[in-house]
Amino acid sequence: MFTTILSATMNYADYALLGLAGLLFLVCLTRGFGKSLYGFFFSLVIILGSFYISGIATEPILKTSAGQQFNTAIDGWSESWGPAFNNEIYFSNGTAVIYPAGNSGGAVTLSDSLGGNMVVGLLVDRIVPKVIPAEGGMSLSDVIVPNITYIGGYLIIFIGALILIKIIFKIISSLWDKFTHDGQTHKAIDKIMGALISIVYSGAFALFILSIVGMLADKPFLGSVVEMVQNSQYCSWIFVNNPILTIFMRLFVA
Repeated sequence: MFTTILSATMNYADYALLGLAGLLFLVCLTRGFGKSLYGFFFSLVIILGSFYISGIATEPILKTSAGQQFNTAIDGWSESWGPAFNNEIYFSNGTAVIYPAGNSGGAVTLSDSLGGNMVVGLLVDRIVPKVIPAEGGMSLSDVIVPNITYIGGYLIIFIGALILIKIIFKIISSLWDKFTHDGQTHKAIDKIMGALISIVYSGAFALFILSIVGMLADKPFLGSVVEMVQNSQYCSWIFVNNPILTIFMRLFVA
């Protein structure tokens, strides 16, 4: 009866996840822990781990004195971008304008200030109303500088975390090879640890794929996929409690 209920609440998303988990379990059990510390899934774990560390560490680090100095440097650099980026933007009949000579001077459209070609005009009309409030009073640099600071800080921490994790696993791999070099008992432990790391690999792959689905959830072509994931038994829980998706949304969407 339990099997019937379980099957009734599962769908193809769960079957795909469990199928992958089963396949990785067999592969990693056969290869052992030491030989499983290579390849696509291992690289994915390292990358997602670095993403996660960067995601939780960037904002606290940017609040430190070093982080504030980094932000000040970016802010100072932005002053050389010209009036189009540093003057406050307002909207006149839906058109973004700036006042290069101050409020007492004449208004110039932001598009003209940035070069005035058709492509720039289309970008200004499409993007600026989304990032500048309707009442205006903000410059492009007010929007861009915090994002450059965050993304720049994030990339620095990400690269540092990636290098550190690789070094740690390199050491672990070297020590593990010495540990399992001789003795059937040690080799049996190697197989068991290989099976255990397959669970990590399956979870990491699920987090990655469901993060992509979550980022594109509003796209019509993924409607049926999102619905299937949301109605699944296991994937739905991962989908809702996915820390990687939160970080991806902060970096690429928000």
